[in-house]
Amino acid sequence: MRGKKKGRGARLVLIGLSLLGVAGAKASSLVVGGSGLLTQSGANQLAAALGEGDLTLTNVFAHGVGDGKTASTFHSAVDGLGRTFSVLEVTAVGSTSTSLIVGGYDPLSWNSSGSYNNAVADSLRTAFLFNLTSSTIVSEKLGAADGNAGMSQTGNDPGYGPWFGGGPDLRVNASLTTGFAYQISYGPTGQAGTTIFGAAFGGGGLTPTYARIEVFTIADGVPAPLPATALAGAVLMGGIGLLRVTRQKVTA
Repeated sequence: MRGKKKGRGARLVLIGLSLLGVAGAKASSLVVGGSGLLTQSGANQLAAALGEGDLTLTNVFAHGVGDGKTASTFHSAVDGLGRTFSVLEVTAVGSTSTSLIVGGYDPLSWNSSGSYNNAVADSLRTAFLFNLTSSTIVSEKLGAADGNAGMSQTGNDPGYGPWFGGGPDLRVNASLTTGFAYQISYGPTGQAGTTIFGAAFGGGGLTPTYARIEVFTIADGVPAPLPATALAGAVLMGGIGLLRVTRQKVTA
């Protein structure tokens, strides 16, 4: 009988500790509004690239084949909302079929000014392109590299969707179904290196086909703690278990 009581006390200790572990566990980034493109793994990749801990990503624009949305619809939905991630599903590059999830981080609001956002100082060149399929992040070029190409951060033209770099390095055309990519402003030195699609597709004059596009606003995420009653219960249960084990040791 004493052996059984001792085992029960040990199990209570383990239960209490496991509940405490849940309360202290690090939460993952949160996607609000659903997504057909951004998985939990993808959201966590973007949070890691941004380096601000867990994030709350809110879906503010979603486009799919045949829904009639255009660049005008895109700008109506996202202009002025602050920094965003634009996530693009690529089904072909030129005549080559593929399946890629790529996109870019814009540290400023999209707008319809018809001009570039020119980040003159290196400290402002915080945008980046990403390929979630290959877990690749490509930053803006710094300094005078390739004729100060990294200055051309984003294009803000009402006739286009998301537009990154002076190549343009990644752009979505008016129909939101096609685009263009030529590596200049992002990535390693060399104006025609490798686009965000990967080395297999080369570095310039590429025409991607997009199936879906989603845009997410960004806020710092806060891990949700257990309710105070549950946390207190976990502590109490662990304490009871410890007391019972101690009592068994004393009376054994």
